[in-house]
Amino acid sequence: MKYKFFTIILILSFTISTNAIGAIITFDPPIVPTTNPIIDYHEFNWNSGNGKIGFTRDNVNPSGYNTLDPDGNVAYNLNAEKPSQMVFLQGTFNLNSVDFTSAWDAQVLYLKGFSNKEEKYSIKESISKYAVRHLDLNWQDIDTLWISSSSWSQWAMDNIDYEPCSTVPVPTSILLLGCGLTGLFGYKKFKK
Repeated sequence: MKYKFFTIILILSFTISTNAIGAIITFDPPIVPTTNPIIDYHEFNWNSGNGKIGFTRDNVNPSGYNTLDPDGNVAYNLNAEKPSQMVFLQGTFNLNSVDFTSAWDAQVLYLKGFSNKEEKYSIKESISKYAVRHLDLNWQDIDTLWISSSSWSQWAMDNIDYEPCSTVPVPTSILLLGCGLTGLFGYKKFKK
């Protein structure tokens, strides 16, 4: 009976320690639109690099803002500045996917994923204001997303699917180790 109890605890501890908690940034409900970049929103610094990222509720039709989100709740590059960066404030993250449109004119979008200022990933995609471009990236262990474009038109970004990376979840790892050792000692005692 004790052996089963310790085995269940060990399995639960392992399950808890290996589950990553992901998030999707949708900018809904809308935050206050601003022409000033936001520093800390969803664990990211949106005010890094030459180009700043702001948030809008632009209901001007037809625009790429409304193509991406009917209410226009999106992030965009302020004043069409480039390049823009979003830096994760909690270490590194996995970028699974993101949606883009051009706000006004068709353009080519350049994305790069960095870790410790070293480029790990890059992609080039054409975007327009008429269709959402969903990018399945699956970029692992980056700390910065760098965004630039071929045009001075603004781009719009939404539905950012990411997961924070946790190299060693310390409290859960200690719990896992403790439960494993307790299970081993309990099994040894039970076997005698």
